[in-house]
Amino acid sequence: DSFAGRMDDNFGSFVRWVENKGSLWNDVRKYGREFSAQLTKDELKAIVREHVLDWLVSNHDPHAGHFLRNDGQIKAIDKSQAFKYIGRPDERLVIDYNPNANINGEDNTYYMPIYNIVLPAIRDGKTKLSLKEARQEVESVIARIEGIKDSDYEQALLPYAIFRFDVVKGSEDNHLTREKFMELALARKVSLRNDFVNFYASLGTRFNTSSSNLQPSTQPKTPISPKTNSPSSGYTLGFFGEHETLLALGRSIGNGLGFIGKQIGYLGK
Repeated sequence: DSFAGRMDDNFGSFVRWVENKGSLWNDVRKYGREFSAQLTKDELKAIVREHVLDWLVSNHDPHAGHFLRNDGQIKAIDKSQAFKYIGRPDERLVIDYNPNANINGEDNTYYMPIYNIVLPAIRDGKTKLSLKEARQEVESVIARIEGIKDSDYEQALLPYAIFRFDVVKGSEDNHLTREKFMELALARKVSLRNDFVNFYASLGTRFNTSSSNLQPSTQPKTPISPKTNSPSSGYTLGFFGEHETLLALGRSIGNGLGFIGKQIGYLGK
């Protein structure tokens, strides 16, 4: 859970602590770029499932340090860059997209998206998980996301959109409005299966295309209003800062992602 509050007269954001045995940075330190070969099949399955959620919410900061080992499972944390790059004309689902490269370095294994390393290794047969098995894991997550009603999905994201575009109004968002953001976020959900059909085709494996929602809707939508009982159970996700408005922004995206996670049986399988 995540929430904002005060401690010793200091306003801050609080998140649920997850006991763990370290992140996959430990593997990077030990094995370098070849760390994927050392991961178990279950760990690899968790990573390819996480890939679906990160693309859904346009999170391009899922580096190895954001994947924790806990009780034999991999748990992903820190979605604070969710939707940061949505709407950018260069954003794409490929194995070399790394918009933070100008900050962390193009070839920095510690900070590049983990999928840029793990998926090519799976494709090349260098891991304990086959590309076919990876595709099957991805299909199961997509099916659960497709089971979320569009209206429920919009409702979960609306508080975040209101804070980001109507309250914070950051200079980085000059190219977007709340309405355009909501349109893009929903279009990403609707086109999710088609996006991964194309992605896995580029890796050399066929994908299940049996879905009536392969393309994003081009029909204009009427903006919805927030409900008073909107979901309020985020996981360890958030946008951190000292300003109460920014913390409220983090709270709202944490709540939205928490709702999505609960709908697809997340975290984990």
